[in-house]
Amino acid sequence: MPLTLLTAHDQTEHHAKPLEGLGSDVKTIQRMCSDDDETLDLIDVAIANPHGVHRDIDNINITQPNGTSRQNALRSLRKNAPLIHKEVISGKLSAHAGMIKAGLRRRTVTIPVEPQG
Repeated sequence: MPLTLLTAHDQTEHHAKPLEGLGSDVKTIQRMCSDDDETLDLIDVAIANPHGVHRDIDNINITQPNGTSRQNALRSLRKNAPLIHKEVISGKLSAHAGMIKAGLRRRTVTIPVEPQG
């Protein structure tokens, strides 16, 4: 799906126009920035849906990631714990550790199925 700039609807414009210069899609740009939480967070803010605005392209919904993804953690922290969000963006905490610190995710442990030795 191409990265797009959605404009106000009028009678002459019936679809979104691709951003000039990038020639790429959102997922590719996010993969290129995968090791930079601050840039990923800025991309997420830029593509967020304003309240009440339906965004889709060719009937394919543009959705935000959910579940346990790093981007979802950044979004949750930005909304629910802005001070911890800043710690994650600055690199002082991982997104997972920030979610635990904010009380938005429980700490878990891994137990091996078979004992060693």
